[in-house]
Amino acid sequence: MGLDEKSAVVLAQYDVSIRGYYRQKGAGFLETEQGLLMLRGREVKEGRAVWEEEVKKQIVAQGFSLVDIGVPNREGRYVTEGDYGETFLLRHWKQGEEMDLRLSEHRLRAVETLARLHRAMRGLPVRSEYIRESTKEIFEKRIREMRRLATYLYKRKQKNPFELKLLELLPVYLKKAEAALSCLLAGDWQQVHREAEEQGVGCHGNYGNHSLLLLDGGRVFVGNFEHAGIGPQAEDIYYLLRKSLEKNGWDEEIYTQMLSAYQKERPLPRQELRLLLCLLLFPEKFYRVCNQYFNARKAWIPAKNAQKLMLVLEQQEPKSRFDEKINKLLACPGLFML
Repeated sequence: MGLDEKSAVVLAQYDVSIRGYYRQKGAGFLETEQGLLMLRGREVKEGRAVWEEEVKKQIVAQGFSLVDIGVPNREGRYVTEGDYGETFLLRHWKQGEEMDLRLSEHRLRAVETLARLHRAMRGLPVRSEYIRESTKEIFEKRIREMRRLATYLYKRKQKNPFELKLLELLPVYLKKAEAALSCLLAGDWQQVHREAEEQGVGCHGNYGNHSLLLLDGGRVFVGNFEHAGIGPQAEDIYYLLRKSLEKNGWDEEIYTQMLSAYQKERPLPRQELRLLLCLLLFPEKFYRVCNQYFNARKAWIPAKNAQKLMLVLEQQEPKSRFDEKINKLLACPGLFML
């Protein structure tokens, strides 16, 4: 069966009969009488895990059953400790194919499923600690970080080619980030956040290909709710759209197809659609390259960071064209399709 010692200690605290066990992508998978279960280490407090399960149970009650419901241990807790203080969660899982956002069928399945999930993620229990940070606060914080990085690089005497390129690009992308913030502040961005808090509107928080499995029959299983919170659902649409567009050269046709498919299931209110457009304007990929560099050792630049910066440069022209279309939409009230 191949059950390792660390997993055996944790699983001894559950009432499960294990028929088979294997490891994949940092998690343990158990074949049991209850179906396939996944054991994964995660730093999380019991209160947070309980809230996530409340959210998922409500989603299931609304008719959306394909989510990774947690399995409590013998003490009735969702968080289980190992021998060395690590914490683990055991959840129901499915055999399926990880979604590939380069494929049109997968993208459309993902976005249609998201719309149905969003319909089920309303009226959720609101806890102040799980209210997501506002878009304004996120934009402002990231702009401050990019400015600090520009100052740091300017003062740094010895600069390698990666740092020279970052310093060259920072003024350009700071201007883009500030433009996204200005567009956000020009509209009633508070309304969407306020309504989410008042109505218990939930956001998955990590709705991308790593959280989605395509099952037989075309159904989609959704897992990994660890970033879920109360907030605008436009954030999920943005995350899925951005990931899809980055993998497909910012093809505006993909934006149109995916947003149309979503709105057939759940029409977006005007202010939520406006928030989505502002999110798409922000230079997220470049910001993440900056953030990863600034929070890592400066003496060594990981090859992955350099590759991501090259991808930003390769997509600079198509992303700029896409941004131009978004700006035109924002300037034309009532017209939000490319």
